[in-house]
Amino acid sequence: MLFRKLALTVMSALVVAVPVGCSAGTGSKESPAKSAGANNTESNAPKEKVTIEVWSNTRHDKDVREAMIKKYNETNRDNIVINYKIFTDNYNDQLKLALNAGKPPDLAYNFPATLTEADYSLDLNHLITPNIRQRFDSAAFFIAPWAKNGELTSVFENTTNFKLVYNKDLFKAAGLDPEKPPATWQEMRDYAKKITAIGGERSMDWACR
Repeated sequence: MLFRKLALTVMSALVVAVPVGCSAGTGSKESPAKSAGANNTESNAPKEKVTIEVWSNTRHDKDVREAMIKKYNETNRDNIVINYKIFTDNYNDQLKLALNAGKPPDLAYNFPATLTEADYSLDLNHLITPNIRQRFDSAAFFIAPWAKNGELTSVFENTTNFKLVYNKDLFKAAGLDPEKPPATWQEMRDYAKKITAIGGERSMDWACR
């Protein structure tokens, strides 16, 4: 979830960029070499530090995420610092208090649907370019049923892969090849019907071996 206050950072970056783009029309009498030198000085000047505060209640991968963020903070050239906070208890209450106080984080993981009615979130639709949409699966840009006016207020940042564990004896009893487990959700349904058909509790007993 991206909150509206981060839009100020984006707008500030645009405002800074405008004078640079329009400098050619100022009527300056400076020599091209001098102007080029001034531009080089501007481009080499250190960028203003930007701190992005991120809140999460995800603890199982804490060490991995913190290591990645530490590396990013130390190596990125845009002078961006991510302040990553993990809340172990009362996460939803902490978010609600921050929102009511007008001091929400810039980004929040697992934003509760009960708080989406308030006008806090930023619509990301205009930020997701066609190039970004091509790079990721369309499921990453799923618009939640409770979203207002088709707003995209969150983006999935990870996927979970499932592993199939099955009983080969049960497959044989149902006339299925135990060396060819289902490869699609439809095959999974079809196999389940065949296994169920061989006999109620008996199939359940074999499935649990």
